[in-house]
Amino acid sequence: MKLARPLRAGVITAVLSKLNLSKRSNKMFKKKYPLPIYVLMLAQLIGGIDLIGTFMVRFFRDWGGITQTETQTLQSLFLIFIFILEIPTGVFGDRKGLKFSVLSGYAIIGIATVIYGLIPDFRLFVVSEFLFALGVSFISGAEEALVFETAKRTGVEKDFGKIQVVRSNLEMISMIAGTGIAALLAQSMIPYNRIFQMQVIPCFIVFVLLLLVVKEPREHKSQVPDYKEIIGAALKEIRTTKVVKLVTILLGINLGGYFVIWLYQVALEGVNVSELSFGSVRIVLLVAEMVFQTYAIKALKLNDPKTKAVLAAIVAAGFILVATRLSIETIYLFVIVSGGIGATARTVFSPELNEEVSSENRATALSGISMLNRISLAVFNPFIGFLADKSVSMAFLAVSAIVIAAIAIFLLLNRLLTD
Repeated sequence: MKLARPLRAGVITAVLSKLNLSKRSNKMFKKKYPLPIYVLMLAQLIGGIDLIGTFMVRFFRDWGGITQTETQTLQSLFLIFIFILEIPTGVFGDRKGLKFSVLSGYAIIGIATVIYGLIPDFRLFVVSEFLFALGVSFISGAEEALVFETAKRTGVEKDFGKIQVVRSNLEMISMIAGTGIAALLAQSMIPYNRIFQMQVIPCFIVFVLLLLVVKEPREHKSQVPDYKEIIGAALKEIRTTKVVKLVTILLGINLGGYFVIWLYQVALEGVNVSELSFGSVRIVLLVAEMVFQTYAIKALKLNDPKTKAVLAAIVAAGFILVATRLSIETIYLFVIVSGGIGATARTVFSPELNEEVSSENRATALSGISMLNRISLAVFNPFIGFLADKSVSMAFLAVSAIVIAAIAIFLLLNRLLTD
């Protein structure tokens, strides 16, 4: 389970605009928007406050008393729950309305965070993961559609893109702020389960804001995913060698980025650092994502197969570095290179992926690829967790091996394509 970006499934967008925050945002706020638009921006700022991610591993292992294998199994279940719940929650949004769907999502997530911290019990954690996944499913897609329909209803539809940039900027700011707050709370000896339960506060505030100010759009169209259609379209597109090799390298890099988030906290426990270090490392990770995505788009030849292979190799090298030389310095370097690249690859290579799939199948094919990514993570989660329980180095080396295997397959496919 993971907040924020699963609340936007998974990841950071429009980073180029983030680093030009002062210029772009100042221009935006010179123009007056209707109150509901500002409330939706404020909701993104408050809802993005993440008190959970900084100490996720310690919450489950130290307070919850479960192993890393069980922790990663919970994450597999979370991904499976998301997979299953996409269709029924989409139907709910269609029939009950976008605002009602988003409100339901925040309410359920708030309840889930409270339940997480009641008693340290694996079965209760499973229930909480299901509720959290249910809340995320209600919000995912519906919230973006609610912003668009509100902009349309209030006559500022042409500024939708700019509004989304500002909302994304505010989310990043609040994630960094939430990380600092969580670190200070933990440093003050507040139990992890209480910090976890405090996540209900931003959920409640967002719920009230949206309930009182934002109206349900009179007309809305939300896309309800169809498994058969999605899988069929994805398979149709993936039959081409170009898409196969692109998806292969993306899955490898994404998997590396995913396990950066889960394993850096395990590594920090091995070097015996303060609670504040957990917060500072996470902030460095978030900043690294912003910086890499910005300069990757501007400076790298992303369409070049060699660039993809090198980036994936750097991700793998970061895992090998920590596995062989565990220290606070190597962990910082690890989250900067492996995290900065791995967590943003899907966004960085999104233009190329969109170009490679046909327009008539683009939406369903991309949804299918996202599902494939979730399935692969669900499969590897318990395995990596099991290795982490045995040896931190083994877990890091295993992830690097998976990424290297993806590189090898990618290079082989690239050779077959060019021959």
